Amino acid sequence: MKRKILLTVVALTIILAGCGQSKPTTMEIVPFSSQALSIRGVAPEGWMEVNPGHFAGDEWPFKQLLHEAYPGMTIEIVTATAMLPRLGLDALPEPTGTNESGAFTWDLYTIDIEDPDVGTIMADLAMTETDTGVYVVALATGVDDHDALREAVFIPAVEAFEPIVFDQRDRVTVEELQATDYRGDGPVNYAYFLPMGESGSALHELEGILTVPEFKMFDTVPDDQVLRASLGYFPGFSAEFFTHGDNLVPVQREVLLSPGEKSFWKIILSPGNVWSELGDDGMSRASFPFILVAEDSNETHNGVATFLYDDVQVSSLRFQVAQETAAWRQVDYWGQSSLEYRPDFLEDRETLIAQFEEELSHQTAIRPWSDLEENYDPQLLDTFNGNILPWSLSTSGLILDDTIYLQPCHTRYGPFPHCTSMRHGSFSVMKSMGAAIAMLRLAEKYGEEVFNFKIGDYVEVTAEHDGWEQVTFADALNMATGIGDDVPERAEPNVMLADEEGDEQIFNDFIEVLSAQDKADVCFTAGNYPWDPGEVARYNSCHTFILSMAMDSFLKSMEGADADIWDMVLEEVYRPIGIYHAPIMRTIEPDGSRGIPQFWVGLYPTVDDVAKVAILLRNGGQHQGQQLLHAGKLAEALRQTEVVGLPTGEFNDYGEGAYHMSFWSMPYRSAAGDLYQIPYMSGFGGNRVILNPNGLITFQFADAHIYGFESMVKVADGMDPFIAP
Repeated sequence: MKRKILLTVVALTIILAGCGQSKPTTMEIVPFSSQALSIRGVAPEGWMEVNPGHFAGDEWPFKQLLHEAYPGMTIEIVTATAMLPRLGLDALPEPTGTNESGAFTWDLYTIDIEDPDVGTIMADLAMTETDTGVYVVALATGVDDHDALREAVFIPAVEAFEPIVFDQRDRVTVEELQATDYRGDGPVNYAYFLPMGESGSALHELEGILTVPEFKMFDTVPDDQVLRASLGYFPGFSAEFFTHGDNLVPVQREVLLSPGEKSFWKIILSPGNVWSELGDDGMSRASFPFILVAEDSNETHNGVATFLYDDVQVSSLRFQVAQETAAWRQVDYWGQSSLEYRPDFLEDRETLIAQFEEELSHQTAIRPWSDLEENYDPQLLDTFNGNILPWSLSTSGLILDDTIYLQPCHTRYGPFPHCTSMRHGSFSVMKSMGAAIAMLRLAEKYGEEVFNFKIGDYVEVTAEHDGWEQVTFADALNMATGIGDDVPERAEPNVMLADEEGDEQIFNDFIEVLSAQDKADVCFTAGNYPWDPGEVARYNSCHTFILSMAMDSFLKSMEGADADIWDMVLEEVYRPIGIYHAPIMRTIEPDGSRGIPQFWVGLYPTVDDVAKVAILLRNGGQHQGQQLLHAGKLAEALRQTEVVGLPTGEFNDYGEGAYHMSFWSMPYRSAAGDLYQIPYMSGFGGNRVILNPNGLITFQFADAHIYGFESMVKVADGMDPFIAP
């Protein structure tokens, strides 16, 4: 059912100072198309496209024409989260009329906006909602030009607005992929990295080594912004691949180092697909996802690569990156490079195929989010993401009855083609999926007394005070070491992030150094608070890292020098529940030895990985009758005992949150009136995994610094009302 609404002047106060152009003598309307917005329309000739679909005339701040798309959103959500705040209104005015054009019915508005700096801005707005989302057209003009430009620009723009249907291959063609030169024309819609037109099964198998050199990428970094040159180089790789059915499978799925010395980035490869298209000169096509990762942060930049192949040769490799979990580095990268293929029989092919088939057989069932509307209120479901806009949200969803209901994986150029294989920078979600899981496994193997072990018995402490002497593994997991420098008094309410956000020098030094010893030395420069361990929670990622060193040292003391704390998690927890590949960040040691798992950040999970771990936690740490995690301590972590944790100083309408065993919690009063402390994992930028009291698991991966909680919990409560035991 089509719903209608207004379009807004979403960006009337952005960018354009300094964008002046000479004034055109006549107003000519010319067509344009946007690969990013998946639309085509018209705009005045000579107006500058300063952002996709956003055109600026010659008089700032007047004369702007905007085309916008909000995929997967409703009018109510767009109005509340995007329109009204930017317009400075409490509600939209009554529409001045409607416009029927093509498949759309637009509501039209004219709004006077009084700006103290520039005077009156006239905004003509149009908005329509379809089954796929909300579309917006807006024109901003001065008072004198309004009537003329409304008829000459705004109405034609509304009537010409049309979504693009990507069903014929006119980009990333065989001619482009076989060309020896590439002009870097810009990113394309990700639909071009999927089968298009007349397509069928792949005509060839691929087995052997694919090699891509380092090369200079195209990017959207402004010319006047000076960055280190290494950020602009694709890292390259040399890796074994094989096809199996319609799957393209990389053998190496850990972090791969660049073969050259120019690139800042490392790369992680994931499985993709193969197919054939009628116009590809008898060759087959392949597409696979990857992420670019850094050595000093958990940022991920999600990309897709594609190429043509037959039995003996390959085309060039085209790639683009247009989404990330990296709030500080939101950049598009794209390019085309030579690709070398060395066909080679993989000696362990049958084993690799068997492992891949086992991996596929254990994948969590995934259904589209829209399937929930068959049994649940669509208006309730529409509120799930709160006020996070699509381009800041990598993906979100919920887990119900061991099935993932997944929303689209968003990018700036359409849905990500390999959503289920998309890896996300988890940041501090790793504290829960890594550090806490490791401790709970150690407790199951060696007894819960491991929580009482002293850090100083397993790590050489170099601090110039004795504050670490009584710090236990549990204290570090609880962020309650009593070590720190900022706000050295018991603040009411607690200042949970005083050290993480206050002492930037220590934290920045900790991130920049790469070896375990150097990181530990930085951590041990912090002072000693005037309270004992276990009394006050002060969030400090340094202490999770020190805990990772202590856990690894303890495990080696029990199982030998070759033991590794992350290998234990992989072999004894992750793989039994069906997670076969879990690349992480490790320290980088000067002697080339294997580094320590960092645990404070560093995991790159897929939604399938998140679901498997969260389901294991929900099931009390038991999988197929085997107890993998210590049941008692896990119940404590998930607020299923009388232990709540230490107060964080963060409040909502229901009370104060807490932190315990690397899990946050916030209070929530259910629709039935019962009060809960609901545990969740949280990571920088807006990553959240919430374990609701009714067994539903809700999650978001985003980088808008909007830390969703209540909107997801209310949806879970509305779908299956929380009932107190």
